[in-house]
Amino acid sequence: PTPATVPMHTDDPAIVDLLGRKGFATVLANRIVEARVKAKEEAKRGKKPGDNRAFIVHMHGPWGSGKSTVLNFVRDDLEARHGGAAGPAWLVVEFNAWRSQRLKPAWWPLILQIEQAALASEPRWWARWVLRAKWYFMRARANLLPLVIGVLAIIAAGVLLGWASLG
Repeated sequence: PTPATVPMHTDDPAIVDLLGRKGFATVLANRIVEARVKAKEEAKRGKKPGDNRAFIVHMHGPWGSGKSTVLNFVRDDLEARHGGAAGPAWLVVEFNAWRSQRLKPAWWPLILQIEQAALASEPRWWARWVLRAKWYFMRARANLLPLVIGVLAIIAAGVLLGWASLG
């Protein structure tokens, strides 16, 4: 008897668009660019940033339905734009939430991934130092602000208790 042969299929996202998903990805990329351009135009007109400043694109589907393929096509489309009439230049950060699901706080690995991608995309050494300093300031503010507020609250409570004991 001859052994049966079964072709192997990888779990990798498609590179060649055999199922017509690139059109959807292009429309999605265009909507992302339009939202960003609109927010920038409103900022130039002096309008305070509102609900259109940030947004989320949620893709849901069962395993193997092509979510990663569509997202890769969107990434390729956005990265191909270099500013000007095609819209702003884009830095696309890839993040695997599944790999980081057990880390706490849940958002911290995403912030670190954004930081690493932003630093890696900046070719000028001095601009990387400025960007790094901004990240450190943001981290210090996020980490130290609760501590400073706590210390000030304890001092204020001590002062109030001291005044109350004098009177």
